[in-house]
Amino acid sequence: MNQSAIVELVLFKLVGGSNEEDFLSAAQGINPQLEEMHGFIERRLLRNGEQWVDIVYWDSLEEAQSAAEAIMTLEAGQKFGAFIEQATMQFMHLHPVDVLTKA
Repeated sequence: MNQSAIVELVLFKLVGGSNEEDFLSAAQGINPQLEEMHGFIERRLLRNGEQWVDIVYWDSLEEAQSAAEAIMTLEAGQKFGAFIEQATMQFMHLHPVDVLTKA
């Protein structure tokens, strides 16, 4: 990953009563669309108890913002978004300032 990549970070909890298996299916359901979006590099979905973290790496801020808008217009994006407790969601785009990778 290049140091100029943008990191999209979304922290959230699931809507109460959500089935985790259904949520993971919905999360995986948007992957094909993400992979086709210009500037997409990588996606990681992480969990710590009830807290979820969705990290997506993009080539540029413009591509990240465009994809964020576009994904929610798609049926798969809406299905994924329906699992997210909106009051708990924190969404941000971050600019890496220092990157260490193993050689």
